[in-house]
Order: sequence, then structure tokens, then C-alpha cells
Amino acid sequence: MPVTVSADGLSIVHQGSEGVANADIPDVCMTQCGPPVVPIPYSNEAKSADLVEGTTTVTMDGGNSIAIKPSKFSTSTGDEGGDKKGIVSGVIQGEAAFVTASATVKIEGEGVARLSDMMTMNKANTMCLSGVSQASVEVPPDEAATFDVTLSCRYPTGAPLANAPFTVTDEGGAELGSGTLDASGQAVVSGLEETLCIFNIQESQDPYQPYNNLPENDTENPYPDLFSYCSAVAGNRVPFWQERSGVRNDWGVLLSETFSDPDFESLVRFESQFSATYFATEHQHKVFGECFVSAMDWIQRDAETVDHYVPLIHSLAPLCHPQGHILDALFTPDEFLPPAFLLGGVRYHGTGNSIEYIRNMDWEAVAQSLSQYIDNFVGVIADYLTFIKLQAEYEHRTVIVEGIARYEDGLKTLKRLLPDITAQYFSSLSEKLVQLIENAEESIVTNTQVSGYSSTVGQVTAVVFTTANTGQESLIPFLDVYSD
Repeated sequence: MPVTVSADGLSIVHQGSEGVANADIPDVCMTQCGPPVVPIPYSNEAKSADLVEGTTTVTMDGGNSIAIKPSKFSTSTGDEGGDKKGIVSGVIQGEAAFVTASATVKIEGEGVARLSDMMTMNKANTMCLSGVSQASVEVPPDEAATFDVTLSCRYPTGAPLANAPFTVTDEGGAELGSGTLDASGQAVVSGLEETLCIFNIQESQDPYQPYNNLPENDTENPYPDLFSYCSAVAGNRVPFWQERSGVRNDWGVLLSETFSDPDFESLVRFESQFSATYFATEHQHKVFGECFVSAMDWIQRDAETVDHYVPLIHSLAPLCHPQGHILDALFTPDEFLPPAFLLGGVRYHGTGNSIEYIRNMDWEAVAQSLSQYIDNFVGVIADYLTFIKLQAEYEHRTVIVEGIARYEDGLKTLKRLLPDITAQYFSSLSEKLVQLIENAEESIVTNTQVSGYSSTVGQVTAVVFTTANTGQESLIPFLDVYSD
């Protein structure tokens, strides 16, 4: 049925408007595939014909209930195969609900829903970012006029998206205009006929500039000698070579063949707060300690499988690289997600051309930086082990001496083999990132690329798409604490 009424220049959605909402992001549902249950992305579509909670006192175009902000499309299709339900909503064929509506035109006290208003899909298991699609309200040719639209775009921080080319197209993809945002992130598009416009903003052509590098670590080791240092690491216990009434003196007894003694991990974690080049949180030092111990164990048994050492490499970046927080956004890229999410992780930390930043990254230098840091760190830990072993020799603790010797050998193996493993990892990562950004020029830079705007609005304000979490798995290494 033709729609004859508009709000803000956009046709109003009602039960007979033949509006359709399609999920732009896959509707991921758990699915039985033989014995295993796996997450599979599905399409999802909802229609205005299934409108519920619409207006009751006002109708349109032949008695149709009108969609307002609280309205929903009661059901959806496309994800029927996900028999174990949506990973977020726990349902399939769920309702679609409006996220946006008119702020200026209201019926029954609520903003009316219009062409291009966004919706959650399958009971918020996914999103229709491009909004409801339906016919526009046509303006007779003799009433047509031309309009100017001021386009402005900023990052979520308020910084302008400067020197960014853009095009304006209609719903069919025909180009209506083009230009480049100025230094303030603005441009004026003139002479537009009344139509639905899509503003396609590309990457800034300016070089990428991080908002900031990681702050340098100014934490100094306050302990005057190795005796007081080890006592501090021991905490509420005391080292085995000291005697203190009523306190366990068993710290520093390192016997595990898998290097999983908690005392060794506590030593690594404690020293990390002083050795780190850049400031890191207590949690980051803890994760590094766990990953370091895990890598020491693995490298004695399997130095070929790079995946065993990825957690350690990831945990090193924020400790020793000035842009470790940005590198974190590039680790473990998800090839099943659009490149926009990868680029959004980079844009979260700075302004400028994120594609060129990734393309020009000197991964060999990054690998060398991490390898140099771990080389120095291993040397420091080795010195502490030498001191602890001397105390064991003085106390004639032969078993402890032999245990610490194993740890020393483990450190030597890690120091010798890890640089090549790190280089292999970054070489593979570089190739994967290059493949992912190969077609990234068309990736979403702002929300205006998935939402249409009427040419009559006069002002379009866009926000750069960024994401703080690109979907990386947590750095939780396996620690063998049961063998000994």
C-alpha cells in the first residue's frame, strides 16, 4: 500500500506500509550440527505487517495502526535453523523493536517510526542498522525543490574526521554529489533534490595519530638488596633460608618440572612491575606472569606450535611497546567479522587513516622490540634464581638446588627459542591483516553509510564507527598445577 504521510521527510511506518527490516549483522544462533552445538550466523527479517503495540486512536492510509517508538514487529524469519536459539536473546524468530524514532513528530505521546529507523532483531540478538526499508512518499515534479545539506563528522572523542572524501548516493546507488570534509570535519552538499540520501564517508587521508602512547613506567625497585627483595616477594611467608618464629619459611622452594611453582610465578609478576617499560595494571602483570610460566613449560616440549606462545606475545605488548594498547586491537583478527570491526578498534585509539596504519606497520620492528624486552627480563629473573640457588647451596638443600637448575635451563631455552617464534607469529599476523584490509576501502566508517537521511534535513551529523573490543579471546593459558 502506498504511504502518503511523512515525518521529517521520511515515510511513516504502519501496518500496511510494506516495511521490511533486515539484520545487517548476522543473527548468530546456536545450532545442532551432528553431536556438537555450534554458533552459526543466520539472516533475519521482520515486516511491518506484523506490527503490534501500534497506535490505537490514530490510523493512516486506510485504517492502519501506526508504528511508534514502543511498537514491535511481533515475529521474524530467516533463523529457523538455529534450533538451539540466539546466543544473546535465547530465541529464534523473535520480535523486532525500534531503537530510533522521530523526535519532532509524535502520536499518542511517542515518536513515530519512519523509513530508515533502526531496530533490534530477534529480540535484540542482532541489529538492523540500516533501518526499516519501504517506499518513500513521492513529491510531484512541480513541487520538487533543491536543498543544501551540511555534513559534519566527528570521532566519539569529539575530534573531527578531517580530510575524508565522501560521496552522496540515492537508495539505488546513483551518485548525487561528492566532496572532502575540511579540517573541522565539515562539508556542504548543494543542489540536492528531495530524496533519501546515503552519505558514504571514507577513511581520512591524514596519517594516523594515536591519541596518546602508553605512559612510561616510573615504578622503581625500592629494595636495597636481594634479601629484602625476596622477602617482599614472599609476602606473608619467608624465604626458606630465613627463620622467623610462627611464620612458614618455605618460599623459594622451586621443584616443579613444569615450572608451575606459585613462588616462581609470583617472582615473575613482582619483577614485571619494575621491569615494564610502560605503565601496566596489576591485572596485566598477573596475566603476563601466568603466560610467561605457561610458555616456559610449553617450550621444553613443543617449540613448533606457535599458538602455545601467542598469549605471552599478547601480554608483552602493553608492557614494552608504546602503542601496545593499539596493537592489542590487531591481535587475533576475526576473519568472519567485517573489516569495519578491525578498523574500528584502531580508530578507538586515534585519528587518521587506520587502513594505512595497519598496512604500514613495521611488524619486524615490533617483534624485535618484544624479543629484546623478554631477553632482558629473562636475564633479571635468572639473576634472582642464581641468588636463590646460592642460598640453597649454603643451606645444603640439594633438592632445591637441582630444582632451581631446571628453572635456569628452562629460562635459557625460552631465551634462545622465543625470538624466532615471535618473528613467525608477527609474519603470519601481518599476512592475515593485509588480506583482511585488502577490500577495506568500502568498510563502514560512520553510521551514515547504513542509514539514509532525507535531503531536506539541512544538517547531517555522523559519528565515526569505533569499537573498544574486537572480539579477542581472553588470555587464559593452561597451567599444569596437578602433575607435581
